[in-house]
Amino acid sequence: MKESRYTEAIGVLLGFRFSAVRQTLRTLREAGLVPGLRGGDLQPEQLPAVILGLCAPTFATAADTYERLAALRLADAADLPKSAGDALTAIVRILPRSPVLGSLDLDDGFLTVGNGQMTIDALSLAGKRAVVRYGTSDNADNALHRFPLNGIRELVKTMEKK
Repeated sequence: MKESRYTEAIGVLLGFRFSAVRQTLRTLREAGLVPGLRGGDLQPEQLPAVILGLCAPTFATAADTYERLAALRLADAADLPKSAGDALTAIVRILPRSPVLGSLDLDDGFLTVGNGQMTIDALSLAGKRAVVRYGTSDNADNALHRFPLNGIRELVKTMEKK
């Protein structure tokens, strides 16, 4: 079964193989976090589940990984949402219309997700490089996933067109 018409776009814009995206979407659909193609296609507000689910060590743990990562708490002093899931939801909501979230300019920034951490790397409105951390850094964590914020922007725009 085809999970979403956006499967290929997600893979291209976020840097994942088609099969990995398809399997992750299937697992998230079975957990009730995203709809299957028959129940309606993905909407931009479901992208946080997809993005964090793609960071799972195995396809079977995508839903649990999303829940765990979305609950990460803000570790730095910043005027951003207090949990990683809320921050990612705010990024998805704001990016197509404006690059500014709190005191960050998200143009050309990156979202990096690891085992117990998520960081937003962007410019501050003052023009200096800023890194906002959620969770705690695990120095032994070799499984870091880096998502370009402009890729997330293009994905949301693609979803909003259809």
